[in-house]
Amino acid sequence: MDPQNWNNILTFFKTQAKIRLVELYLAKRYPEQNMKCPLHLCLGQESVAAAMGLFATQTDIFLGTYRSHGHYLAKGGDLYKLFSELLGRSDGCAGGFGGSMHMIDLASGFCGTSAIVGGGIPIAAGIALSLKKRKKNQVVICFFGDAALEEGIFFEGEY
Repeated sequence: MDPQNWNNILTFFKTQAKIRLVELYLAKRYPEQNMKCPLHLCLGQESVAAAMGLFATQTDIFLGTYRSHGHYLAKGGDLYKLFSELLGRSDGCAGGFGGSMHMIDLASGFCGTSAIVGGGIPIAAGIALSLKKRKKNQVVICFFGDAALEEGIFFEGEY
């Protein structure tokens, strides 16, 4: 097997493990009530985030759901900023205002999350259209759950 593939496989598993450990830690610490925001974990969803993070470039853009701690970390988001955000601190990735469900970190290419089912789809479509019109060689990746397929926004956002 090509050594580069082994590096990709190791990176993939390390990213999955990191996301899982962070989520388990958050689940353990949340009952202490230091995190004043609702917390929606992405346990069991690590693989998709890790795979997309492995192949995305630094300039590619991710948009997530309300369960996007893993997507944020896989895109290169800062762990300290994530924890600070969950604690409502001003040095969090969204300045402490977003909490678990409304994270954003433009420096890492993570353009936000939404608590609205399918809410990231029209934002992703708009960003993608803007990049296309400006002839940018970037990819926009929008994560959403299967419930978003029942929303009109999914069908409207694909055109």
